[in-house]
Amino acid sequence: MRVLSVVAWTLAVLSAIAALIALLVGVMILMIRLGDVPPTGVASYVWAWLTGASVAGLGEGDIRGIVAQALVRRLTNPWTAVGLLALLSGAVLTLVHRLGGAATSSVNAAAEPRPLGQDFVLLLIATGALLTVSVEFVYLRDHFGTRMNTVFKFYFQAWAVWAIAGACAWWWLARQGRVVVTIAMGVLALAGLVYPAAAIPTRRAEYGRTPTLDGSAYLAASEPGDYAAIAWLNENVEGAPVILEAPSERYGAYTYYGRVSAHTGLPTLLGWAGHEHQWRGTYDEQARREVDIQTLYGTEDTTEALTLLDEYDIRYVYVGGLERERYPDAGLAKFGRMLRTVYQSDTVVIYQR
Repeated sequence: MRVLSVVAWTLAVLSAIAALIALLVGVMILMIRLGDVPPTGVASYVWAWLTGASVAGLGEGDIRGIVAQALVRRLTNPWTAVGLLALLSGAVLTLVHRLGGAATSSVNAAAEPRPLGQDFVLLLIATGALLTVSVEFVYLRDHFGTRMNTVFKFYFQAWAVWAIAGACAWWWLARQGRVVVTIAMGVLALAGLVYPAAAIPTRRAEYGRTPTLDGSAYLAASEPGDYAAIAWLNENVEGAPVILEAPSERYGAYTYYGRVSAHTGLPTLLGWAGHEHQWRGTYDEQARREVDIQTLYGTEDTTEALTLLDEYDIRYVYVGGLERERYPDAGLAKFGRMLRTVYQSDTVVIYQR
């Protein structure tokens, strides 16, 4: 009976989702037809469906054909969504049944308070299922135009709560003498441990140095000048004053730029600009700061530089190898005339206002 209930509730949830989507689309079509909603944003997709117009980001193809293909893919391969909805329905139904039974017992008899551990685990299972099934239908659209980043962030949380629930379920099954299931779960857990057992020595060999948890240790050998300057900042700077350093290029990813802010925690004007673009949605602020940073390092006019230093409340200016490669010597030299030198080595100078 419980299996039938899970199936029935899963079908009911799927039907409710389909009905809600149909209702929203129907209302939007009506409002677009009446002229109450302009054909922009999400409504542009509905407008394109109605008129055959093109949609930015989808090329010049037939929008109706594109949507039809997407629907066919969804309907012919629904098993991930169906499985997750079944898991969600099963966990919720079991939890409701247990809570209802507990309420009845407390009314009819002076029952002892029952442990809530199993209820909590059921809640974890349901939470994980809700997190994973939600991205089957909804995602936060970034400039990649895919659900990739939404899946990453939601799945991270889902695996955390499911790991706790799985460990508890394994323990309960073992206590109840479910030998076959317990052994099967143990085999799966051991199979999962093959990866770290094989990957750790492999990555150790690729690394080529003594393993360490110090994320800045590599600098001591590869960039000793920056390493020493960053160590000085960590030892002598209190609070979170803004430090100026060279940012990465607009489309630069996983580069050495932003190294001072990354290893000290001090805020800087601009780090990985492309990544900022993903979450801010536009490149307006990054573009403005790129120009200002270029001016700060490149101009020979001390008044212009002081104006920008005040605007961004910059307290420290970092001049190392990356800055010397990118900016003119005449522009860098002005800092020695207008600011106080607080650190200097063969390769790095740090100025303070």
